Amino acid sequence: MDFIQGGGQSGTQQGVFAQLVVADGAQLTEGPVQWRSEPGLTGVTLAPGVHYDKHTQELVVPEAGVYYVFLHLTLKRVMASNHNRSDSVSVALDLQPRQAGAPLTLTLDLPPPPSGNSAAGFRSSLLHLDAGQRLSVYLRPAIQEPLSWQLSAEATVWGLFRVAAQVPSGLPLSKLT
Repeated sequence: MDFIQGGGQSGTQQGVFAQLVVADGAQLTEGPVQWRSEPGLTGVTLAPGVHYDKHTQELVVPEAGVYYVFLHLTLKRVMASNHNRSDSVSVALDLQPRQAGAPLTLTLDLPPPPSGNSAAGFRSSLLHLDAGQRLSVYLRPAIQEPLSWQLSAEATVWGLFRVAAQVPSGLPLSKLT
C-alpha cells in the first residue's frame, strides 16, 4: 500500500507514519499501554516529525489530515490458571484533545484453560487528526488472575499513516474493521 504524502513548507514530499510494538513483558494493568519506539527495533518505524512520548505513552501527530489508525492486539497465557471462567481485555484509543465518541475500541475474550493459550484481534479506523494531536492506547482488563496473561511483544503493534492532507468532501470518517 502506498502512503499518500503531503508537502511541507519547502515543497518536499514526506509521508507521515508510525508503527510501534508493545514493550516486552507488558502486564495487563489498567492504564495506557507502554510501547517501544526505539529506531532500529524490529517492527518500529517513526517518520521524521512523528514523536512518541515515553512518559505519557502518547504518539504525537505532527501534521493535520486524515489518518488510517490500526491496532493488532495479541495476548498470550504465561502462567497456568485454576479458574474456568472467561476473562476479557479491552483497549480504546484515547485522543488529546478529545473527540466525540470512542474512535477505536477492541475487546478480546480470553479462552479458559485448557482451550487456548492466546487471543488476538485487529481494529482500524479513519480519523481526522489535528497537528499536535496526542494518541494513546488505554487498556482495561477484566481478568481474575491478571498475571496469567501478557501482551505479546512479538505480535502487538499500533500505528498510523496519513492518507490525505484534508478531509475529502463526502467522506464519512467511520470505523473500519
